Amino acid sequence: MAALVTFIIPTINRPTLQRSVESLLAQTNPDWEAIIVYDGIPVVNNFNDPRIKCISIPKSGELVGAHGAAGRVRNAGIKLATTAYIGLLDDDDTLGNDYVNQINPIFDINIFRMLGDDGIIPRL
Repeated sequence: MAALVTFIIPTINRPTLQRSVESLLAQTNPDWEAIIVYDGIPVVNNFNDPRIKCISIPKSGELVGAHGAAGRVRNAGIKLATTAYIGLLDDDDTLGNDYVNQINPIFDINIFRMLGDDGIIPRL
């Protein structure tokens, strides 16, 4: 059976990537997969989980910091997703451990807020 949601994670291999992936691994519902898209850098896959796939795309001329635009990187991952839902997770964000459980299949779009570094959902 296919996973319910694919999380697209654009990265420039920041040290916070590990924490972001750990928030996926801690999900109470294992019905997810992830595509980590490395922006112009070689793929590093230290995640021993078959639900996590890693790809690298060439760096573009668009600059955000020293790397390509995050939207272009996300789009490369989205093209590979085959699930009913797509989640966007930046490499410096974390998810609550019940994020996947909260996806309601009667809605086309489900929007949830990320947790801050302190584990608290930031207020708007």
